[in-house]
Amino acid sequence: MNALSKIWNNPKATQNATFWWSILTICVFSRIFTAIYYIEDVDSLRFALAIKDYNLATYQPHFPAYPVYCFIVKIFYAITGGKLAFSFTITGGLSLFGVIYFITQIYQLFFPAMTRASKIWLVLLVLLNPFLWLMSNRYMPDLMGLAFLLACVYLFMKAWLAFEAPLPGQNETGHTTADEKTSGANENLGEVVNRIKSYSHEERKLRYAAYKPYYLWAFYLVMGLSIGVRLSYLPLLLVPTLLLVLQFFRRLPQLLFFGGLGIAVWFVPLLIDTGGWDTLLQIAQKHLDGHFNEWGGTVKTESGYWVRVVRIFQYTWADGLGAYWLDRHWLGIPFSLFIYLGFRNYKKLWAASTGFPEGQKMPGEIRERIVLRSIINLSLFAYLLWIFFFQNVLYKARHIMPFIPFIIARIAIGIGQNRDLSAGMVVLMLPLYMFITFTLVGQHRKPTAIAQVKNYMVSQDKPQNILYAPELVAFYLKRQHDWKLKFVYADKPNSVQQLKQAKAQLKGSKVYSLIDLNKDLHPPVKSKAFYHNPYVNRMWSKLQVYEYK
Repeated sequence: MNALSKIWNNPKATQNATFWWSILTICVFSRIFTAIYYIEDVDSLRFALAIKDYNLATYQPHFPAYPVYCFIVKIFYAITGGKLAFSFTITGGLSLFGVIYFITQIYQLFFPAMTRASKIWLVLLVLLNPFLWLMSNRYMPDLMGLAFLLACVYLFMKAWLAFEAPLPGQNETGHTTADEKTSGANENLGEVVNRIKSYSHEERKLRYAAYKPYYLWAFYLVMGLSIGVRLSYLPLLLVPTLLLVLQFFRRLPQLLFFGGLGIAVWFVPLLIDTGGWDTLLQIAQKHLDGHFNEWGGTVKTESGYWVRVVRIFQYTWADGLGAYWLDRHWLGIPFSLFIYLGFRNYKKLWAASTGFPEGQKMPGEIRERIVLRSIINLSLFAYLLWIFFFQNVLYKARHIMPFIPFIIARIAIGIGQNRDLSAGMVVLMLPLYMFITFTLVGQHRKPTAIAQVKNYMVSQDKPQNILYAPELVAFYLKRQHDWKLKFVYADKPNSVQQLKQAKAQLKGSKVYSLIDLNKDLHPPVKSKAFYHNPYVNRMWSKLQVYEYK
């Protein structure tokens, strides 16, 4: 509780605690009020099935299993008496609170003089962010993974700063002679590594003696747990992990112990539940081969390098921040301008806060902030490379989510530190932001295109009817209804021939197809289109069902 209250620079701890409890309550209840009561896509379906019957072999969920996330949702599933929507939504609300709290803590370390207005703007912009709001209601682990990720970043920063703090008898500018050689404002990662190596034996010994490793242990423990929440965020933590190993190599057994403990907590039960090493390895090998070589949307299976670049920018700018894009409402234009103004002011503030008189040695506190920002930026770049080459950034916007809190924080600080800009944003920017968010959240509560297709096909479910659809669509449909009609998979070899054979066997049959079969059969009798806003969910935003007799 005291840790929560310290960041607000308020002497009244009870008021600070009340504030954070209020934010937690708002996060949870605002998400409960906007919960969705349908399965919006195939990924959400897998997690919904996993909560009812966790089975990795039947893709409930798919590998890498997400055991920590599923376990936490299962707790709320039991508490709420089997209410699936509430279970995921409460988990999403708690995860959102974790995102708000830890991103605030992170930038409090970057900006010790951060104003209360900047902190409030940071809370508001994350709380009302359209993308994070949608993800907090979605039946998926991404937002909880983001909360764990930010917790790791915060713990890394605390562990790093604790070791780099001035030793007893030193002032804040006096580390060692080696420090003076690398104290410029442009110290890069190689120079950081060299500085770590160049500490004298005596100084390193003194630093180890004075260092309290609690944040260091916590970093590795939470990182181990985070792998069981969302493995694909791990590349963002590789640089901090390696730097801490280099910095604290003598404590390597401790780091391995706490990291291993964080993994063992969920891996041992997963291994037992799956049925042993052989089964788990078979499932992992099958999924990894499919992800990287067949259907995972990696650069190997979906090249288009420039398309990937454009999609990453579009998903970050338009989906992640709610800014303007060519197919969006024109109100996004002024909102985009406000984003730019906030970010531009942040750059000025950062330059001012890290400046010092020319010819003087850079204060250690400023130097470490610059170094940490370089490490975080390098980590974000490493994650950018990971998703560019190995994630499905062509069709799934959620992979850019780790960038969003860091961008929002910089915009919020840029707004909050300028009184005039902050006042103008309250009148002009905030209403636009809320309009964009609440419009998307309202649309999210209505069934997506694939959910509409499911409802429509239930009304056409007769033994003599046939549905011709890709296997992934059929998976989504079959797991939610006990169908009487016959399925023919459109992406299987000779699928059209199989469809004709099935059609000949079933008298008076109707064929419903999600693919236009005009060339293979004959013109459809009719067709029905189903839509949802792609900014709500990029997957299958438009589907058409063709009917053939």
